[in-house]
Amino acid sequence: MSKEIIHEYIFSPAPGLRGDVVVFLDRDGVVNREVHLLHSVEDFDMLPGVIGAIKKLNDASIPVIVISNQTVVSRGMCDEKEIGRIHHRMVRELSLGGAKVDGIFYCPHSPQADVEQYRIDCDWRKPKSGMLKKALELLGNPLRRFMVGDMARDVLAGKDVGCVTIVVDTGHGGEDEVFGQDPNAKPDVRVADLSGAVDWILRQLL
Repeated sequence: MSKEIIHEYIFSPAPGLRGDVVVFLDRDGVVNREVHLLHSVEDFDMLPGVIGAIKKLNDASIPVIVISNQTVVSRGMCDEKEIGRIHHRMVRELSLGGAKVDGIFYCPHSPQADVEQYRIDCDWRKPKSGMLKKALELLGNPLRRFMVGDMARDVLAGKDVGCVTIVVDTGHGGEDEVFGQDPNAKPDVRVADLSGAVDWILRQLL
C-alpha cells in the first residue's frame, strides 16, 4: 500500500472572484528575486512592480494562485515552517501594497531528496501539474487559464492543464537547459516581467 502524500497549502479566495479565469504564478524569479535555493526568510526580496501587477489582477477580480517547487526542504536546507515564514512575509508585503494572492501551493518533494521522508516522485512537483489541478478543483475548474513562470517546468505544468503559458525574463528567464531540449517547453508568450505578463493577460480578457 502506498503511503498518503500530505501537502500543505493555503487557499483563501477573496469574495466575488470571477469563476471563468485564473492566473497561476511561479514564485522564485517571478514574484521575488531569484536567489539560488532560497531557504531563509531574510533572503526574500520582492521584485519591482510585482505588488502593483498583482493588485491589477485583484482589481479585475481574477484569482491569483502561487505555484512553487520547494526542494530546499527535501535537501534539508530548511523545514516547512521556514517555507511558511517566507510565504507569510510575501503575503504581508503584498498586503501593505493593497494586493493579495488567493492561494499558495508548494511541493517539498523530490525523487533525489536528501531527507528520506521527502524522497517521493510526486505528482505535485513541476513539471507535473498536481498543484495546478488541485487549485483548479478548488476554484471550480475555470476554463481560461494562464501560467506565468521563468522555467521550462512552469511551461510544461501549465500546458498540461490547458494554460496559456507566459515566460518572464526575470529569474531564470527561460534559460534553463530544458528549453533547448523539449519543444513542448516553448511558451506561448515572452515578456519582460510580471507587470508585462499581467498587462498582456488583461488585454486578452477585454
